[in-house]
Amino acid sequence: MTRSRAVDLFDRSAQDDLLQLRNDLMTVYREFSAEDPRLFPLRYARTVPRRVRAATGHPRGTAEPQVPVLLIPDGPARASVLPYDVLRRSMAGRGLDVLMMEHRGVGLSRLDSQGEDLPVTAMSLREAVGDLLAVLDHARVERAAVVGTGYGAYLAQLLAIFHPQRVHSLVLDSPLTSAGDEAIAQQALRDLYWEG
Repeated sequence: MTRSRAVDLFDRSAQDDLLQLRNDLMTVYREFSAEDPRLFPLRYARTVPRRVRAATGHPRGTAEPQVPVLLIPDGPARASVLPYDVLRRSMAGRGLDVLMMEHRGVGLSRLDSQGEDLPVTAMSLREAVGDLLAVLDHARVERAAVVGTGYGAYLAQLLAIFHPQRVHSLVLDSPLTSAGDEAIAQQALRDLYWEG
């Protein structure tokens, strides 16, 4: 009887094995920060459109080319690429070209090139927005429809403010507009549920 080996996605070799099995996961090597030139593998998924079943009048029943969609999930404390696999594939099945980055320091982008956790000093909004640009550049996407949720909506706003030429359109779900938003929301929940 052969026993299957449990896969630990926090292990560098397990991540590399997963990348070889899937054809939708990409890697861009990024510097930790402007001050620290060490590199880490930033992972992202790109799920390209499939043939659309409905007649569209286009050759071979394919949909008219669409603006690629950059999904920026909430976080940064939660992995995103694998849990949202079904969503990305469903969107691609409807003719959309979908990109989703794994936030630095999380999931498939958690470890540096030596297999160590990224240091806290590598985590900044400036670097996270730079990661989004690196993904768009690597995927050769000039402009994208950017969809962000929570923390991802905050990053989407920063991308639109500092790099508007890369944003075709913007969809924000539960956006934070400042770092103080979360503290205000937490206090409101405490007031409502804890005190009364």
